[in-house]
Amino acid sequence: MEHSQTFSIRQVVIMSLFAGISYLLYFISFPIIPMVSYMKIDFSDIPILLGMVMFGPVGGILIAAIKGLLYWLITGVGLGNLIGVVANFIASVSFMMPIYLVLKHVTGKKLVTRLVLGVVGGTITLSIVMALLNWLVLIPMYMAVLGMKITVPLAQLVLFGVVPFNLIKGVVVGLVFVLCTDRMKHFLRQQSDLL
Repeated sequence: MEHSQTFSIRQVVIMSLFAGISYLLYFISFPIIPMVSYMKIDFSDIPILLGMVMFGPVGGILIAAIKGLLYWLITGVGLGNLIGVVANFIASVSFMMPIYLVLKHVTGKKLVTRLVLGVVGGTITLSIVMALLNWLVLIPMYMAVLGMKITVPLAQLVLFGVVPFNLIKGVVVGLVFVLCTDRMKHFLRQQSDLL
């Protein structure tokens, strides 16, 4: 990045509020695939995505980082918890970046169309990144550090558990984000040049 991004006090306050809301939303979660019942859908990415729309990718990344740090400090600073927090942060960023890139570079289309294209890109990226991360790093690390046992081969767990989970998560969270952004578009347009 050729120039450093600075935020005003007001923007930092709004980002902190978004991080706090994101942190609270992290606790409202539910499993959807029995094979990976420890993976749960939550809506903590919504404030992160709205922050990204208002403050760019750096703002979104900061909100995701503050949320993760809050969660780790408040729920326990153990290694197992840290692995989960880092994984969640990577998931948030890999979902957010394609949405940002589509909103920034795809012009001449209606806002909802751009948002949907972004969510499709984000969902695909999220699913690929998290499949590779779970297969190569996360699940082996959980098995080594926390003694996690798996009852099916690792590749099968990733293919039939992790991938469908992230596809569903991307669609569900993405749909809520599209609806929120569409409802808030007049306010968001005053804050951002992305829309």
